[in-house]
Amino acid sequence: MKNKYVMIRGFAFSEESDMNKLKKYAKQGWILDSIVAGFFYRLKKDKPQNIDYSLDYQSEATEEYFNLFKEAGWTLNVSVCNEMHIFSAQEGTKSIYSDRESEIDKYARVKKQTGKGSIYSFIAMIIFALLVKSTSTTLKPIFIVANVLFIASMIPFIFNFMPYLAYTYRLRKMKKRGI
Repeated sequence: MKNKYVMIRGFAFSEESDMNKLKKYAKQGWILDSIVAGFFYRLKKDKPQNIDYSLDYQSEATEEYFNLFKEAGWTLNVSVCNEMHIFSAQEGTKSIYSDRESEIDKYARVKKQTGKGSIYSFIAMIIFALLVKSTSTTLKPIFIVANVLFIASMIPFIFNFMPYLAYTYRLRKMKKRGI
């Protein structure tokens, strides 16, 4: 077997746990290769390595951004939609986010982004719900389409709102602990 697929638990909920899981797989010779469909890590077989992984959020990352990580000893493994980036480095390499403010800023940016997504998708849900409510069952095709659109609009809302809550909780916890 040359590839192994491992489910992502959700970056907002278990970022540290997932990065530790990838580290353990790397020690067994399974190295992060890509992310498939947003739900799975694809690992490829290689020699066992002692590496750490780090996840960062940066919309429209520039060459300067990637050079900052490179100079600190981190190598880009995977980028998702040029917004989420997973880096690797030799075990023990100093984290880019070594101070409290930069760590808080990292999560505040993604919280804001998921908050906007929550608002937009919630508005879409309301519009489709109103369409369902205003459509009588006698106009069956329109009623069915409106219901399908309403149900479909729930998906982006959930995939934005749940991470928004997780990042809000994480930030509150970090500020409370002074981390």
